[in-house]
Amino acid sequence: MTYKRKDMAFAEKIGQMIDHINEVPDVPVRIAYRLFRDYNGQPKTLYHAHGDSMVLPTNKWLKAAPKVVYNPGKRTMGGKGFRAGFHVFPTLDDLIKYSKTMDGAYAVVEVLVSGKIRPKPRSRSTVLLAEEMSIPLQCWNERVPLAAYVGGE
Repeated sequence: MTYKRKDMAFAEKIGQMIDHINEVPDVPVRIAYRLFRDYNGQPKTLYHAHGDSMVLPTNKWLKAAPKVVYNPGKRTMGGKGFRAGFHVFPTLDDLIKYSKTMDGAYAVVEVLVSGKIRPKPRSRSTVLLAEEMSIPLQCWNERVPLAAYVGGE
């Protein structure tokens, strides 16, 4: 497995995160940040379902469906779609900047991403779309409410 960053602390952190994940991809893996809802102790997406559920499993690699999707409300207004992917941020600072006016009850979680990782088209933020994502249970258990970073309840 290869890594984007070469420092040993980063490699060890990734190694600890993937120890309990089956089917680790043969492509570079990196850490990213994502917002979730906490649904009875399980991660739940904010807007779009993955497959037929908005509740996502931990310790499992998820692959984005190869389809064109639209931002809510944009399809009927003639908005351009984009190729589906898991919405993540490259750094915690980027996530915080984007989330300043959002619900402070959302959970901030470190996730692992892999495969094609690209900027979201026409986005004014640094949000990325990842082809594959895994939520390590250890990271989900260490989730922090968004309010801890942006204020609020």
